[in-house]
Amino acid sequence: MPLRWSRKEIIESLETYLKSKNLSLGDSATRENFIYTFNSIETKPPYEPNVLAQLSYPKFKETLQRLALETKDGRELQDIKWNFFFNSTLSYLQILANGSPYLAELHDKTINKYLVRDSLMAVNLAFLSDKVYPDKKIIVWAASSHITKNYFNPLILANSMGTYLQKNWSGKTYTIGFTAAYGSIRNIGTGKDMNLQAIKPESFEDLMLQTGKQNFFLDLKANNKLKKGKWLSEDRVMRPFGYVDVTKDWTQCFDAVIFNKEMTPSHQSR
Repeated sequence: MPLRWSRKEIIESLETYLKSKNLSLGDSATRENFIYTFNSIETKPPYEPNVLAQLSYPKFKETLQRLALETKDGRELQDIKWNFFFNSTLSYLQILANGSPYLAELHDKTINKYLVRDSLMAVNLAFLSDKVYPDKKIIVWAASSHITKNYFNPLILANSMGTYLQKNWSGKTYTIGFTAAYGSIRNIGTGKDMNLQAIKPESFEDLMLQTGKQNFFLDLKANNKLKKGKWLSEDRVMRPFGYVDVTKDWTQCFDAVIFNKEMTPSHQSR
């Protein structure tokens, strides 16, 4: 069952939980502010003035801090989950504030928002695995740049979520990256389609294209152990991170790669 809830379901579940503990979001104005601000987070790029000018993040933060304090001593799983949710959301506010003149009161210039984001993703996933679903296998669908292992991005000076998890979960994960030979992708910032650049000769995409297959699954982890598969660990160009050419030993990043001959844009449903 997918873990992603709709915003409406989260608020309904939250208020049901708070009512069971004789707690609440606050008076009508505080409740309205909390719900409006929560529903507005990342519905549009976070730096748009017409969105930020309407939001009361300081009051939202104040409510989260109060709820985190009121639930911190709970011992039931529901208490632990919601307390984690409050604290995790507080941490995420640092990312929304970073670089925005409209959230100057929440902005800490010493914070690398990318570092916070992926480290927080790792903490969230570890919590779900260790506390909420300790006996279950979990499938995570995220951008390849987040799930990759052993990767420090020099452009944003941050580790990936998979790199953080690898330190404690070595051998317990199976990570799959995605790449394609040609086609187009949707830019989530502009909403416009972008054509992929031509692939580099002798890149992984070029070699995959030469197989004549439209789509296939390449198990790097298993094939790299074979004598005839040792070449897979040689440094080679591939572009699973936003279709930007990167040269690496990809067996250190992914256990497998899914190749699509042609990439087509995704369309967000409303």
